[in-house]
Amino acid sequence: MTPTTTCSVCASVTPTAWSRCGTCGSQRVLNGDGSIGGYRRYAGFWRRAAAVLVDLVLVAGPFALVLWLLPEREQLDLAAVGALVLVSYMLGVLAWSGDTWGKRLLRVHVVEDDGRPVGRGRVSAREGVAKILEATALLVPVGIVVLIAGSSDETGGTIVLIVFGLPGLLALVWCVFDDRRRPLHDRMAGTVCVRGHPVLAAPRFTRP
Repeated sequence: MTPTTTCSVCASVTPTAWSRCGTCGSQRVLNGDGSIGGYRRYAGFWRRAAAVLVDLVLVAGPFALVLWLLPEREQLDLAAVGALVLVSYMLGVLAWSGDTWGKRLLRVHVVEDDGRPVGRGRVSAREGVAKILEATALLVPVGIVVLIAGSSDETGGTIVLIVFGLPGLLALVWCVFDDRRRPLHDRMAGTVCVRGHPVLAAPRFTRP
């Protein structure tokens, strides 16, 4: 007989070996020892966006304030330090606990696509090339503001910037159309973002 378990979201019985509930599609979440820790709904775009904003305010906010107060000749060095701190924070905290301070506040965390706690290798892949591509999405709103407020002489270059940022924007908002709410960085790394806190702490740098 196939082992089954009860989904903690919809209360339906589903095979234990399935990584998703066979009825509602919720993600199976595994503890560090491989035992089932329950089922979770996928985190949507706005919840994840709010978590990112919280992280930016907490980590990059102090640097932005100091940058505003510093003389212009010293701003570039501090901006480079701030970017390094932000990347180190995302890599380190996510690999340590499966979430960040922003994600914890919004009650979401990252797991591998089979429900295991995320390992440091997948965290590195998740926060690498795909997120750099997605960061170009910022060119779209910036370009639109420049188009509205700028002169006609800048129109051609601004449109090029907007077009350059469109693939990154599409990669970022793709989670709206994906059945597991995955933008490009989750698809590339084999991870998903689910609601709630981690069932048990991630194995803290013991797994690749």
